This record gives sequence, C-alpha cells and structure tokens, in this order.
Amino acid sequence: MEAIKSLTIWDAYASVLVEQGITKLFGMVGDGAGLIESAYKKEGLHIFTARDQRIAVGMAMGHAQVSGNPAVLVTSPGPGIANCIMGVLEAYSAAVPLIVISNATARNMRGEGAFQETNSIAMMQPVTKWCYRVEHPEKAIWALRRAVFVAVNGKPGPVYLEIPDDLTWEELGSGSFSADKKNLDEQGPIFSQPEEQSMRNVFNQLTKAKRPIILLGGDVNIVHSCLN
Repeated sequence: MEAIKSLTIWDAYASVLVEQGITKLFGMVGDGAGLIESAYKKEGLHIFTARDQRIAVGMAMGHAQVSGNPAVLVTSPGPGIANCIMGVLEAYSAAVPLIVISNATARNMRGEGAFQETNSIAMMQPVTKWCYRVEHPEKAIWALRRAVFVAVNGKPGPVYLEIPDDLTWEELGSGSFSADKKNLDEQGPIFSQPEEQSMRNVFNQLTKAKRPIILLGGDVNIVHSCLN
C-alpha cells in the first residue's frame, strides 16, 4: 500500500478506491464536493461525468453490470440523492455492486435548515444493502473499505456512504490507512463453496434422474458473461 502522510478525505478516498481495484467513477459535474476532483488527480481512476444524476447512476450501473466490477457513483444531498434513487433501486433489484458516495450537512449544522439538508440515510436504506454516515475521521477509511466489501460479497448490490461537509475540510494522517491484512472484513470478494458431500449427493441424484430440470436465476447469465 502506498505511503500517505496527510491528505484530505477525498484524496484519501481516491487512494483507497485504487487500492480496492476500482477504476471507474461516475457523477454529475459539481457533485461530491471534491471527490471527482481528487479522483481526476489519481492515476488509475477514470472519471465519467453527466449533466444529470439520473444519467450518471445509469452509467455507473451499466458499467458494473457488464463488467461485474463495482462502480462508484458520486452525488450530492437532497435533490441529488432523490434523482439517484430510481437508478439505485434498479441496481438493488438487479444485484449490481454500486458504491454511492455523497457529501452531507456539516455535523454542527444538522437540524438547522442548512442548504439541501435532508435525511438521506432514511431515503437510501430501503434501496441499499448498507448505509453509513461517517461521523468521525478515524472511521472514514474503514467505512469505504467496508462499503466495497458489502457491495461485492454475498448478493451484490448498492451501498451508500455519507460524508459531512466539515469532515471534508479535515486532513487524515497516515494512521488512518493502517489495515490488518488478516482481517478479511475489509478485503476483496469472498466466494462461498457448498459442502463437498452435499454436492456429491446432488450429482448422484442428477445422474440417476431420467428427466432432470434445473432452474437457474438471472445471476447465472451475469456470472457466465464475466467468466467469458
């Protein structure tokens, strides 16, 4: 992992995305309060922008669905989140790994009617696998690594991270990037495997059956296209 001394949270996030093997970031120009700009400076990240959040989420979902790799969608609170919800719901229904990241009202201004303040967590919970608002800088890097893990493991799907505006002004030290490599909770995809004897029993039953019928879900097509 590259050495990082002191960066803003968005610079740090750009580095973590590359570390996690993510190469594509989508969003509307002006959204994200700095993540798009930080990603632009980071080698290995490719940015695709749109003029509307509804188009951006469609682009992100399309890339993730075709490639089988997670994509990042950068958005903004209030109307930005509202514009994304239909696309995120589609990603949730289609089991598409999508990481949605948005800035939010500063921690010291919550409940005071700040510009575009809304309860984005409540809006996104029904259409995502996991929602999390980063309240402390020491949780920022863990939250992003965790988001990638949740998006790709088990049944893939979208996740949502919210970063308060005041956190984006703070700098993160190198200690924030320390990770225990033995802890798979923050590493890449984990694939489960059925118990061997159970698979042998299924195989024996299939070979003895005269007219076996196998019902396969839509995810089989996605896995097959990714393997090819």
